[in-house]
Amino acid sequence: MSDVRRVLLLHGLWMRPASLALLARRLREAGFEPEPIGYPTVRADPSGAMARFTEAASRGPCHVVGHSLGGLVALT
Repeated sequence: MSDVRRVLLLHGLWMRPASLALLARRLREAGFEPEPIGYPTVRADPSGAMARFTEAASRGPCHVVGHSLGGLVALT
């Protein structure tokens, strides 16, 4: 098993970081360090979301969980 504890959480279209609060709580209870990443999904260009994700991922090793649009952001 990996020693990496940090988990970036990317929400989906029309959602906010709070939509992943239950998952974040369960990850925290399991010993992980979840970091929800918020970004506008409809009113802004996707490049802003990709920049936020890239900045967070560049801070060190992490797991990534992306729901719907969040998965696309992570793959880009």
